[in-house]
Amino acid sequence: MKSLSCLKKGAIALSIAAGLSVAGAAGASSLAQSNLQITNFKFLNADGTTVSASQFDLLQIQDSTNLNPFLNGVFNPYSNSTTGGAPLPLTVRCVPSSCPAFLNPGTPFGNAPTPPAGSGALAASSLDGTPIAGLPGAIGANARTGALSQLTSPGVANSASNLKLLTQFSFSFRNDQTVTVDFTAMIHVIAFLDSLGTANAGAGFTIDVVDQTTGGNSVFHWAPDGVLGTGITGGTEQNDQCNLQASRGVFSPGTASFDCTGRETATSGLFLASDTYTLSLVQQVASDVTQVAVVPEPETLLLMGLGLTGLGLAQRRKVRKS
Repeated sequence: MKSLSCLKKGAIALSIAAGLSVAGAAGASSLAQSNLQITNFKFLNADGTTVSASQFDLLQIQDSTNLNPFLNGVFNPYSNSTTGGAPLPLTVRCVPSSCPAFLNPGTPFGNAPTPPAGSGALAASSLDGTPIAGLPGAIGANARTGALSQLTSPGVANSASNLKLLTQFSFSFRNDQTVTVDFTAMIHVIAFLDSLGTANAGAGFTIDVVDQTTGGNSVFHWAPDGVLGTGITGGTEQNDQCNLQASRGVFSPGTASFDCTGRETATSGLFLASDTYTLSLVQQVASDVTQVAVVPEPETLLLMGLGLTGLGLAQRRKVRKS
């Protein structure tokens, strides 16, 4: 009888533990992060020298950035723009606005640890240097964008960061010419989930040139995708070592990530000396996470109920024996 009683108590304890373990799964987390860093970006002539501002009849440059972190209904946006190739200083925006340490692991572009230590969202960007000789700053532009979203309790967090370059130009050459774009890229994308919800992160980098003289016809498009010879029209690729259009997502507990560092080089078709062109460059990253509370299933609630009922009956028997 004594051994049977012990078995009953053990079964009751197991049933309660099973119910509590499922109910406790609500204390989980999710994270999404995307970083894209472009370094030593240059426009090169056919002979390999850096394109100079003196080679243009017309050269108008505007750079801009937008940051949009969001957490459970709270935004902390930022936007800024400069002209003439002036830099955009490193700017970080967070929710909470204090940018706690768990949102900024060493630098705003550092890889965030998983699982996260707190809930929040971060967006960051910076732009320095110049891709064209004769403009303020050292030759070789550096553009960095980062977006991080993470949750340790049910909610919604997302973030986005972008840099845009808009340039209108016409060459002063007598002859038509090509232009080569060359830079090094580093991309980090990760989605992590150990709860009910979703986690998504992605990046994008594109260059487009249209001919204004002919009514805005596209003459060059480049979206490096890690496959040589694809993602480009109106030109040719010499190096395409990283997919700069990468995205990762998870919809059940797990991790998906993408990391790459490599060189990107492409050469345009002929730009006509007689025409005026507009060049647009867009670099952007985004992250998004949602997390929902875990509600015990009816079977789990029944199991917990039976366990608690069993404990009650056992206590009554003790009282009666007394």
